[in-house]
Amino acid sequence: MRKKILLSLFLCFMVFASVLLVFASENNTSSDLYYDLYSFSEIDNEGSIDDRIIIDFDTLPFVSFYEQLQDDEELLVQFLEAQIIAERQLPAQKTYSDLMIAFMNDYGDFAYPEHYAGAFLDYDTLVIQVTDMSPHVIAFYTNLLGSDAPISFAQVAFSFNRLRTYGEMFISSLDAPITSFGYDTRTNTFRIGLYYGSEYSSQTIESFNADGRFASPPITLEQESFAAEQVLQGGSQLSLTGGGMSVGITGSWVATMDALITTGHGFINRPVNTPVYIPNGTRIGYLHLFRSGPDHAGFPGTTHGDWAIVRLNDNGRRMMTNLTRCGTRIRGSVPFLPVNSVAHGTGFMSFAWSGTVSAVNQDVYSRGTDGVTRRRTGMTRADRGGANAPTGGDSGGTIFTSGGIFAGVHSSAGSRTELFRTIYHFHFSPIGHANHFSPSLQ
Repeated sequence: MRKKILLSLFLCFMVFASVLLVFASENNTSSDLYYDLYSFSEIDNEGSIDDRIIIDFDTLPFVSFYEQLQDDEELLVQFLEAQIIAERQLPAQKTYSDLMIAFMNDYGDFAYPEHYAGAFLDYDTLVIQVTDMSPHVIAFYTNLLGSDAPISFAQVAFSFNRLRTYGEMFISSLDAPITSFGYDTRTNTFRIGLYYGSEYSSQTIESFNADGRFASPPITLEQESFAAEQVLQGGSQLSLTGGGMSVGITGSWVATMDALITTGHGFINRPVNTPVYIPNGTRIGYLHLFRSGPDHAGFPGTTHGDWAIVRLNDNGRRMMTNLTRCGTRIRGSVPFLPVNSVAHGTGFMSFAWSGTVSAVNQDVYSRGTDGVTRRRTGMTRADRGGANAPTGGDSGGTIFTSGGIFAGVHSSAGSRTELFRTIYHFHFSPIGHANHFSPSLQ
């Protein structure tokens, strides 16, 4: 088996070398070039803290977390600083969403230009990575987003399209079980997660690292767990016969139908018009459609994400609100969040959690309670900060930014190992995949 792994990796290296020869003439891979179209000012009155908190304290059903903030001055300062940074990220986050929508076709798939290599937030600026810094490429983005958009540029070696093509060729040669894969914006590599419970994973990484002394393909291998679908069997806030989940937020579908959005995987093997309840037994609506990887019902219009739309009846319509369980009111939405964005979550089981977006447009393999492993595309991964963690029953819960901007619904959680360090993360389905849904704003 080890010989087979070595042979597979050798073939991958040979393919990589041929790819480089074919495309070498296209790129100037200098990392010294940096074209800055936008310069931002530092925080006024350095060291001061803005005490505006976008939280409705008077309507909070649970306030223990915020009571703790008031009692701990250092924790309060950290919380307020995070709020300020998140608020100042909003214009750049909107710019990123505009960019992603421009790249999306009528079927919800992305068609990236050959020079595009991802984007990430640097404080309140969106840094767009490109393989070509020529004036016509820069003009392409400034014309698309506007000359006053909070953007800057950085040059990298490999485009998103090239890495994706090479990465999927590499994947086809692996014997180890794959947990996730996708483009890593921050390292300009193709990231592949291998299941830590398999001996083939360790052997593959060991062989890859040894052979990497002779060739350095833009591949990052990590060991991680399979993402755990977070469906609670009974007793959750939003209930089905035999299972439950969390409400994302209420709103409208195609601007005419009152609806709520939640996770899609809770409806696998369930037909359109499946009744949906709250725990006291009140029926609040019916499944209208869902998408969860290869599984779907109705006509979701895309193959990406993990989300569902519930059509509300009169009971559900009377309960519509933009208030989340943790006290934040939703005041808008953003289709996609870029790398380095701060994302917050709330669900039925977990009052509040947060993380920083570390990867976008990821393919994630999740093992459900039925034991089946499913692949979901177009997911966003956030590395979790703090002790709070989403758990069973939180699937479908609200993902939002500071300021109450709705970003998607929670899907799964897991962990991975980087440089002998365990990193806990969660995945969510961006609202951009359900682009006909609009959240309630009152």
